[in-house]
Amino acid sequence: MLIISLTSIPPRYGQLPRVLHALRAQGADRVALVIPHTYARFAQAPLPALPDGVELLQTGTDLGPAGKLLAPAAAYPGADILYCDDDWLYGPGWADALRAARAPNQGSDRVVAASTWTTERIGHMGGTVAQGFAGVLVAADRAARIPPPPPEAWAADDIWLSGWFAGLGLAVTEAPAARGLATPLADPGALQDSTDRDGANRDGANRAAAALIQGMFGTWPAG
Repeated sequence: MLIISLTSIPPRYGQLPRVLHALRAQGADRVALVIPHTYARFAQAPLPALPDGVELLQTGTDLGPAGKLLAPAAAYPGADILYCDDDWLYGPGWADALRAARAPNQGSDRVVAASTWTTERIGHMGGTVAQGFAGVLVAADRAARIPPPPPEAWAADDIWLSGWFAGLGLAVTEAPAARGLATPLADPGALQDSTDRDGANRDGANRAAAALIQGMFGTWPAG
């Protein structure tokens, strides 16, 4: 079973139906939209009408952008979770390109990301960061072991999730063909252009999250 999942925030609700329709066309068994009962950064607002085949997953607390993996991993055990962002449009064949990059014998030990970067950028060695904006495919049974991020990592979902992938022994394979099928849309409310809940900018949040990962697993040593 393939579940495509994403979170959204009220400033992007206007373009959300367009994104959801594009995701429904990818051939997944279901699209899961993860929305908290109460946002940490925004007032609640009415959701637009959801297309058929889109399921609303509501979380009791705001997990931040990491909720796009954590919530569906808990809701759909045994599925493959393909998580992405609400400010990108995904063209035909995007999901297939990600699935094709994982050989059948690799199973749940392999994460596939359309785009990656190395943790050397933030002062840590030997780490690969899977970028959620272009799509990341991971098995729910592995992702279900990842806890919600602490406040220091709340805004740094790519670092928190990728650090746990490394801690769980999951290798990351890149699928550049899928990256070419992802097109940016407007991104009001973007975390990378603002501060997080504790006042840290994106680079600072990334570095703080990477330090947490290093302390937990001994991976990603400071360079």
